Amino acid sequence: MQPVIRTLRGSLSRQVSSGLPSKFTSAFRNPHSVRHHSSFPNVNMEQRLLQSGNDGAAYVLAPELTWTGERFERDVRVHVGGDGLIRAVTHAGDDADVDAVVHSLPGRALLPGMVNAHSHAFQRGLRGLGETYPKDATGESSFWTWREEMYKLVGGMSETQIYDLTRQCFSEMRDAGITSVGEFHYFHHGRPGEGKDGEQFAYDETVLRAAKDVGIRIVLLNAYYEHGGFQRAPMSESQKRFKVDSHEVYWTQMDALQAKLAVTATQSLGVVAHSMRAVEVPDIIKLHEESVRRGLVFHIHLEEQTKEVEDCKVAHDGETPMALLLKNLKIDEKFTAVHCTWTKADELKQFVDKKGNVCICPLTEGNLGDGFPFIASCSDRVCLGVCAESTPESDLAKLLFRYATKNGAESLNLQVEGYAADFALVDTEEEQLKFSTPSSLMGAFIFGANGSSVVKATSVNGKWRQTVSKEIQHGVENGDADSSLSDEHRAQLQAAAALADVTSDDVVKLSCGLNSIQSTSGEEATVGRAIQDWLTVRGWQVHMQKVPPQPDAAVKADR
Repeated sequence: MQPVIRTLRGSLSRQVSSGLPSKFTSAFRNPHSVRHHSSFPNVNMEQRLLQSGNDGAAYVLAPELTWTGERFERDVRVHVGGDGLIRAVTHAGDDADVDAVVHSLPGRALLPGMVNAHSHAFQRGLRGLGETYPKDATGESSFWTWREEMYKLVGGMSETQIYDLTRQCFSEMRDAGITSVGEFHYFHHGRPGEGKDGEQFAYDETVLRAAKDVGIRIVLLNAYYEHGGFQRAPMSESQKRFKVDSHEVYWTQMDALQAKLAVTATQSLGVVAHSMRAVEVPDIIKLHEESVRRGLVFHIHLEEQTKEVEDCKVAHDGETPMALLLKNLKIDEKFTAVHCTWTKADELKQFVDKKGNVCICPLTEGNLGDGFPFIASCSDRVCLGVCAESTPESDLAKLLFRYATKNGAESLNLQVEGYAADFALVDTEEEQLKFSTPSSLMGAFIFGANGSSVVKATSVNGKWRQTVSKEIQHGVENGDADSSLSDEHRAQLQAAAALADVTSDDVVKLSCGLNSIQSTSGEEATVGRAIQDWLTVRGWQVHMQKVPPQPDAAVKADR
């Protein structure tokens, strides 16, 4: 047969998301050796994936619909090896994997996992402040006054808060179908004089730990940040928690991180100069040259604000930040400029002609009133963006999905040899999608669906995670299908699920609902996460605090 997929244009992933590998479609042809999933009675489809897909064995996905780059197709089979790589793509009746469980997925559509190419996860703690600007002494509000609010947040944050916010942010990404993130990380250091929180670069590993715990693929875009503004402006107290003292210090830390990631399939590094405000041009040149030598991606904030452009022109004889990059650096496909909101059209065209990537962030740029970048001339190099202007593409949803998958993967250099099984599994029978046809489903998903409602599960490197809001419900409904659940554990899940009945925002009723959860020894974390998830989806900010265990005698004495 002919391969189902012939190109790498925007379909299931090469390493993350860009094309099902046609070179694997002829492998392992032995349809008679395939086992079906009947060994898991009374368990829903996502639970079967969790049980069978995470045990290191090969399996086959047989969804009702599969996105193949240009359209959703029926009767496509995706064969995943025990190493988390896509081994073959076939049609029904031409199955290929040896001794593989086939997961029949009626009512489900399989898509490549999406890529968030630019994230500041700790800013999850600022939710809502982008819509209600603080004002300065003159009564004006802008990005710069919002930034002061961000600095206030930074000033009081501990490692525990960083972990909790980052983990929550990454968890919400996965629930929305995002399986890879480029974490533009500049919040490096703890508070001075507070033990571990005061360690240099303590938060670098905290972010990686949060990503590991959620199971999201991460490129830690580790930022060099040296000054408080153009012309070596001094740093504020909050900014000092971002500061990197020298190139030697930066690369020593990068080497230390790389040594710990050497055996990690889902975590890697990238190089960042925070911005031309925070890093001088000679230092940007040095950082970029070393990133090229090491084969790492390079990202930088660029021309997000008119003030940034004007301040740069004052400091550099009338030249804009983009003009300075074009003049001094060898731009290539591993270089990503973030925002480019106020970049001149001709300079932007020169940048993309050199294969540079443009990462736009529509929620940030919309909420902060930054403006709309002129991207009509650079559409092929845009990642994780919503095109603000008219486009010659007749299918806008398809274009946007390419921005969120293939282009994002290219920006993070995730398109390397080997195709990772990073997927999002969408429920086509969910209320928001139930009337869609195969030809209209992508548009309905992009423009009309709430990701965490319709995305039932996501896979990173072949390992599946059920959407958090579904975990408790399914654990209760199907608890007896998993013999590993103790009676106490099943009771805990049932009690946690009862929180769904607490619909009032009244604090007293909420407290009564939470107090009804009886925690038995060893199950506190399960209940704690259930309560955290319940509160989070209702708009609460939750910070989990670890409490050391107490001996039973001490507990009884306290009572």
